[in-house]
Amino acid sequence: MAASQTIQARYGRRVGWVRHHAARTLDRLGAFARLRSVRWDDVERLVFVCQGNICRSAYADARARLAGLRSASFGLSARDGDCANAVAHARAAVRGVDLSAHRATSASAALVRGGDLLIAMEAGQLRPLAQVATAPTTLLGLWATPPRPHLEDPYGLSLEYFDTCFDVIDSAVEHIARLTSRRSVPQSEGN
Repeated sequence: MAASQTIQARYGRRVGWVRHHAARTLDRLGAFARLRSVRWDDVERLVFVCQGNICRSAYADARARLAGLRSASFGLSARDGDCANAVAHARAAVRGVDLSAHRATSASAALVRGGDLLIAMEAGQLRPLAQVATAPTTLLGLWATPPRPHLEDPYGLSLEYFDTCFDVIDSAVEHIARLTSRRSVPQSEGN
């Protein structure tokens, strides 16, 4: 596989590769240490956040519900009511995750409540997220094995990168499921 194909499959694109390595360096320097200080006993619901709420956060929300976790999702730039991205829907279906009922929720329509843990996909989302809500935050990829603090948006990128992205989400959600003590049979959480 050529270097550019490897980058596309693993990081989405060159800028994703750069962002990944920058975030890994910051993580190694301790920049994200506070984001790992989650008080899991206080977490009642996981709220996954990305940009459009049609790929990463939609998939993470559905995967968390399959793991028996209470969850919701929204996008910082989402348009309320948008369906999941067609490629995300198809790649999720291969993994047994159904995104057919997903409808995007915007940050302004999201209802963040006490006991929520906001889980962003990339460090650049933390500042805008802090303007939306005061709930505790973390980065999803910090909980993946190996840690991946930056998870590039797969929208418009290769099928291979969608799979890589969803692999990271699966790993992180599985780890979070082991850490949290608040498990329940998922119902329609809404926002």
